[in-house]
Amino acid sequence: MLFTFTETAAQRRRDAKDSSVTIVFSEKTSATKRKSSGDENIVKIAPLGFIGGVFPLIYERRINDFLTIEVAGGLTHRNYIRGAFLSEEGPEIKEFPWGGDLNNSYDEAEGMYQFDYRKAQMGYMFRVMPKIYFEEEAPDGNYVGLQYNYLKYKFSIPKYQGNGSSGYGHTGAMVDEYENVSDYMVYFGRQIVNDRITLESASGIGLRQVSGKKYVASTSNGVVKDGLASYKQNTINFGVMFTLGYHF
Repeated sequence: MLFTFTETAAQRRRDAKDSSVTIVFSEKTSATKRKSSGDENIVKIAPLGFIGGVFPLIYERRINDFLTIEVAGGLTHRNYIRGAFLSEEGPEIKEFPWGGDLNNSYDEAEGMYQFDYRKAQMGYMFRVMPKIYFEEEAPDGNYVGLQYNYLKYKFSIPKYQGNGSSGYGHTGAMVDEYENVSDYMVYFGRQIVNDRITLESASGIGLRQVSGKKYVASTSNGVVKDGLASYKQNTINFGVMFTLGYHF
């Protein structure tokens, strides 16, 4: 009986030791996997950005398990989204450069988001967005992000002038215009990390501040008055974002 008891205790000690070895081995494997996954940095593009006239190069950096910082910079061109919704009305001009207002003057030049005569030029943009990930480790999974986005759009348009018997039209020298857009947004999105490729989609809401200068012209008694008029606009903005990236 004594021999049987001693062997059973020894066997239990060996079993306990084997169990401890198994647990330590499992933890070491998990740590090695996280280290080798290589997901500290992501470089991304926005394949559908051209719809809004935006061509950014995006960089996202992992700070810790739940936080990343994203920055972007790039070029701007014609904004088809604002053109689709505002092609008829354009920005509200409250004061004309020759001293008139909406009560005694009206703009005969082409609307700000019409491009029969106006031509889009290359502008620039930049943005920054810290992201807080939840449910999964950053930069994988669902997140909420606070974004500041600045865009500068540039245009040029021929001056409005008389054409003899044919009336008036945009046939003069080119004049430069611009529009500045500042967005303060909250985005809710999800990023999926597959091997080295990332896919991201997000939607957001926030405040948009718009300011710029538009070429305006008006005729009176055969004389054309023209110049650049300032405008400002504050609106609620809704945003949608899709990105394709490479993480390393």
